[in-house]
Amino acid sequence: KEIIVALLHDCVEDNSLPQTVLTIIFGEEIANAVYTLSKIIPVFDQNGRVAERVQKDSTKYFGEITASPEWIRRIKIADRIDNLRSFPTWTEERKEKYVAETRKYLLPIAEGSDQNLADELRRLCETHDREAKSLQIK
Repeated sequence: KEIIVALLHDCVEDNSLPQTVLTIIFGEEIANAVYTLSKIIPVFDQNGRVAERVQKDSTKYFGEITASPEWIRRIKIADRIDNLRSFPTWTEERKEKYVAETRKYLLPIAEGSDQNLADELRRLCETHDREAKSLQIK
């Protein structure tokens, strides 16, 4: 189930996949896990079209992640590590916000879940800090 959810974790945000479809195909546990990992949730109209996309409040979203089983927390942490490794094309402002959010929300989750993942998150945040500082010096 962990691998399935890891592969599907962006399908709601990127493709507006309804939870009912996920439930029919993969079952309730996987559908609920994917929706827990989704910060932006589509709201559908009566014709099944996306009427709007609602972003969860960060405190609520990361609270749901924190309260989830460890395997769901690991998926979120691994996703954040992947994003931190691949964000060189982002604006500096966006990077700063993302790293701040990582420190505020994800590091505590990682420290309570998997110390190796927490160490990697911390290392990536520190790498970003050094790179941002070197850009300011130039």
